[in-house]
Amino acid sequence: MIDSLDQELITLLGQDATRSSEQLAKQLDVSSSTVRRRVKELINRGVIRIVAIPDPKKKKSKDLYIFPKSF
Repeated sequence: MIDSLDQELITLLGQDATRSSEQLAKQLDVSSSTVRRRVKELINRGVIRIVAIPDPKKKKSKDLYIFPKSF
């Protein structure tokens, strides 16, 4: 089950998946360990996937994207 904190976390990751757990925690007013645990649980449950997609225009750069599964 996805609660409001998970939904907010998914939204923030969807906007910028490169944010640190500390940055996300500050925005969500929770601890960074809570953020790390929640992200790990969302990944393990198959709710989200975080992948790196190389930009062919930038030889050594990677962009991170988050793909939430349909609820």
